[in-house]
Amino acid sequence: MEQAKAFADLKQSFSNLSIVIIIILSSIGVLNFINTILVSIVYRKQEFAVLASIGATKKQIKWLITFEGIWFALIAFVLTLTVGSGISYLIFNVLHEYIGYGVFRYPVTSLIIYSGVVLLICSIIPGLLYKFISRSNVIEQLRQAE
Repeated sequence: MEQAKAFADLKQSFSNLSIVIIIILSSIGVLNFINTILVSIVYRKQEFAVLASIGATKKQIKWLITFEGIWFALIAFVLTLTVGSGISYLIFNVLHEYIGYGVFRYPVTSLIIYSGVVLLICSIIPGLLYKFISRSNVIEQLRQAE
């Protein structure tokens, strides 16, 4: 009985540690994504000003940047399905050799939640960053770029 309780405590500790690691890595990933999009917007500020000067609306430019964010989400999803799934299965097989029990179950629910959260983050953040960066009018943006 004590051994079962010790095993349950160990399992809970690993679960808590996994959650902390996931939160840390997710935070780093989101900050990296924000930095990438922000640098992209600042670097292409003159291009956006030129697009606006020939008739593109802020909404169209915002959609262009949002689409870029969605593209990043799709790339992350494809990498998760291919590389991430392969690594997960490989880790399971290595651990299964040492532990000797357990069944590999593909985390479909977690993957669906992950995909939704990543898609939401990658579609909202670029628009917010563009809105924050593009507060000045087109003429001021063209002058700043020179």
